[in-house]
Amino acid sequence: MTKKTHLVIGTLVSLPIMGSVTGLVGVFGILGSVAPDIDCKLGMRFHRTFTHGLFFLMFSSLGISVFNKNIALIWFINYASHLLLDSITKGGVPLLYPIGSKYGLRLFTTGKIFDKLIGLFGIFMIGLYIVSLII
Repeated sequence: MTKKTHLVIGTLVSLPIMGSVTGLVGVFGILGSVAPDIDCKLGMRFHRTFTHGLFFLMFSSLGISVFNKNIALIWFINYASHLLLDSITKGGVPLLYPIGSKYGLRLFTTGKIFDKLIGLFGIFMIGLYIVSLII
């Protein structure tokens, strides 16, 4: 998935939680939706390695929970949504890294039409959520 799609879906899954806790928690949740791609920013040789595995998801969530359990929960949910979204792309994700290979449904290519449709659907759902708060 593209960064835009991860951010939209991260916002979508964070909105219901943000209503019951501080906005800072939501910000960390949205950061969690793009955190697995930190490997690109760190200049790692390969994308989708240890940062796209369940071990790093658990390790980072537990580390955050020492400071704030609400932030850790929303981080976990968003980070997991990133892994789920990437698992339906052709690249898959190495959930058990470094054991095994990449897993997933591998239905479509990142950045193509289906990726964009998921992002648009997320924007539509965010709009519906906001309208439901107003009405």
